[in-house]
Amino acid sequence: MSHVVKHGKLNEDDVDAVCMWYNNATFMFLSHFHKIGTMVEVAKDNTLSGRTVYSTKCLLGKDETEVHVIARTIASTLLEGKSSEHKMYLALGLKSHSLELLPYIIDFVRNL
Repeated sequence: MSHVVKHGKLNEDDVDAVCMWYNNATFMFLSHFHKIGTMVEVAKDNTLSGRTVYSTKCLLGKDETEVHVIARTIASTLLEGKSSEHKMYLALGLKSHSLELLPYIIDFVRNL
């Protein structure tokens, strides 16, 4: 298992991240509040055309469209090159699930 712990800024607000990679799954905690927030499971699926899609399932917290979009975006960044059996568990404790944060989230995650 390898892991990264990072403190930084997400659109001018302090944010903490912990990312742990296991053989069969990745766990990521991303929070403004030092709390777990909404927990999402993301699975990587391959279509018949060979295109990769990500299915999401809200395990705890707010089951909102924006949460699923953020989860899929983070997963597509972190799970690139992983097998389809490799799942991701994502804990999002963000002040807002606004899609306006997406570019900041992508930049933050790429720099883990």
